[in-house]
Amino acid sequence: MTNDLIALADTAIQGLDLERATPDQMRQAIEFVDALKARTKQLGDAFEAAAIAWLQFHGDLTVGDNRYYVGTTKRVRCNDPAATLDALLTASDGSVEAIVQALKADPFKPGTTKTLLGEPLFDKHFQTIVIPDLKTGKPLRRVLKANPKFQKGDVNEEA
Repeated sequence: MTNDLIALADTAIQGLDLERATPDQMRQAIEFVDALKARTKQLGDAFEAAAIAWLQFHGDLTVGDNRYYVGTTKRVRCNDPAATLDALLTASDGSVEAIVQALKADPFKPGTTKTLLGEPLFDKHFQTIVIPDLKTGKPLRRVLKANPKFQKGDVNEEA
């Protein structure tokens, strides 16, 4: 059955000939692969829960070169950023360098920082990197009819 699903996915993807594929074929492939990903995630989550329960009851398991065991993940979060910053300022005698060392790699929220600094200073302290990425979401709104009088830029006016 697994091989059948993989073959179906492979067929859907291979059928997407750049020049000949129709929008319906593209939609069908997207829907199929999205459904497959969603189901795979559900199965993975269910398996992980079952495996954790099994491993907690039976102990570690080795499969080939891999050892499976139950570990933990620790997450630490700041309870009160303003109070923490105040405490850091006091503890570091106001040293900005010491505060920067205590911050994570990129602590500044671009939107808030841009509002406070303004465009020129923001551009001096931040860089924007554009990376191509396949996006999903609602279709873009389309302009069904445009009046050149209301368009920005150079518009040829008839005399």
